[in-house]
Amino acid sequence: MLTLARQEANQEGDILNLLLIENDHNDYVIIVNALRRHDYEQFNITRVSCIEDAIDMIASVRFDLIISDLNLPDSSSVSTVCKLGQYAEMTPIIILTSVSDQRVGQMAISTGIEDYFVKDYLGDIDLFFKTINFSIERHRIKSQLRRARTEHEYMATHDVVCDIPNRVLFIDRLNHALSHSERSGDSLALVFIDLDGFKPVNDGLGHDAGDFVLSTVARRIQGQIRESDTIARIGGDEFAVLLPRSDDAINLDQVLQNIKRVVSEPIMYQSLASTVTASVGVASYPKDATSRHKLMHFADLAMFEAKEQGGNRIRHFREPMADGRQRRCQLENDLREALGNKELTLHYQPVTELADDSLYAIEVLLHWPRSSESGDMNHSQILQAAEDSRLVVRLGHYMLEKLAADMERLVQSGANRLTVNCNTGQLRHNGFVDALAEISKLWNSFGRECYVEIAESEIARDKRAVVSAIRKLNKHQIKCVIDHFGASQASLSYLKAVDFAVDAVKIDRSYICDINSDKRDRAVLKAVIGLVDDLGLDCIALGVETAEQDECLRELGCCLAQGGYYSHGLGLSDLPRQASNISLLKNHR
Repeated sequence: MLTLARQEANQEGDILNLLLIENDHNDYVIIVNALRRHDYEQFNITRVSCIEDAIDMIASVRFDLIISDLNLPDSSSVSTVCKLGQYAEMTPIIILTSVSDQRVGQMAISTGIEDYFVKDYLGDIDLFFKTINFSIERHRIKSQLRRARTEHEYMATHDVVCDIPNRVLFIDRLNHALSHSERSGDSLALVFIDLDGFKPVNDGLGHDAGDFVLSTVARRIQGQIRESDTIARIGGDEFAVLLPRSDDAINLDQVLQNIKRVVSEPIMYQSLASTVTASVGVASYPKDATSRHKLMHFADLAMFEAKEQGGNRIRHFREPMADGRQRRCQLENDLREALGNKELTLHYQPVTELADDSLYAIEVLLHWPRSSESGDMNHSQILQAAEDSRLVVRLGHYMLEKLAADMERLVQSGANRLTVNCNTGQLRHNGFVDALAEISKLWNSFGRECYVEIAESEIARDKRAVVSAIRKLNKHQIKCVIDHFGASQASLSYLKAVDFAVDAVKIDRSYICDINSDKRDRAVLKAVIGLVDDLGLDCIALGVETAEQDECLRELGCCLAQGGYYSHGLGLSDLPRQASNISLLKNHR
């Protein structure tokens, strides 16, 4: 039994390190004789005569067991128990008492001491060693439970991926920081950080890669803040930073710029470089808010605006943000209700073939007729509202269901090509891609061609998901149009770099609006048209609103155009039958 206890307690040696605190020589001899009769060589005994010497020894030597007299020259009774418990938390302790001290011994156990033993019974060797073994074993079990409880508490308050505080601990620290700031008059800054571009990394490279990116970002942010500051992971790809005593605005802005910079640096995972950026929102106490709830809400609003404006930027809270968020929430609720009530309709805008004014294609556009106060919403506005409220896939299915119902009437219009405008969120969803393939199959059965239209910026947002979806759609005879080409910072050579078949390009309206007054715009447009033509793609000019723009496009050799000059989006009932010539549609401008 003793050997088992010794091995459990002391993994490294063959003997049990025992600290014996005993000032009475006769008692010391009795204890040593008791140990000798059992197996003295299994113990390495260190004897001291007072608590102060014991504390010094405990600080420098790891003991497996402490046996102490209750009454010592510099300590007695409860004082002995308290001091030993304070300095030897990790070591089992047995208190030796006289018969009259048994009540104190029992009390000692309630304070954390493992056990007590009455000196008069030292002659009972078996009982003495049972007490030693039980004390060591009981202490081992208690230590394991204490470690498990500590680990559980740590896991409950820390993020397992990044090994930093989680939302629970962060809110607790924020509450304490606000209380301190209220007393001291210090300001503090609350920073919310959302990672731009994290989802494509997580979905494309896997969750292990995503976790690596998160932990790397956390470590980088931690390197830019003080030890007194707190970083926490408060959501999937969201972090929060608490910066107490942030009265120096210049220093705060520098810290925020440093955080934004280090987050955007490439992250290598298994020889692959991934890049994410940071949308940063900041709210300050007491300037912006004095309560925790409002401070967090305002930091979130600022972060949302940074995200909405393209990401990779810092935004401090401003009062108008709250009004804007309230309007967005109302819009999201209205959109949910409109989808449920099937209030959204489809409009169809023609694409004109300039050589003979014939109808080249019809683009499918969502339209939301609203009250005169709210105003109608067009396709891009509806899509943005759907993205903000996570309704984009539901909206996509709604559009395809409406399109299927309109199919027979569309065939009667004489349009040979149908283009369906999609975004990345919809193309990531296999169910939407399959539904679009079914629409194409139905349209193809009439001998017509179906196109999917995706904005250039959407491809850059999640190229992997878009490429996968377009390749799948290509197998269903669905062709691809790149929309708003040139609106982003991508170069013209981007057309050659995409990993799927592109059949047509829609040149962004920003190239069209000033072609009659700006020679540089005209020259750039001519070059773009030439490049697209050389690549063997159809080139469609967007946003044509005047006869002068139409004439200029014809002179530059552009073959196709779309815009209000020819026709705005038309409801199904307004779409003429057999509109083979665009002149039949100009009454609907």
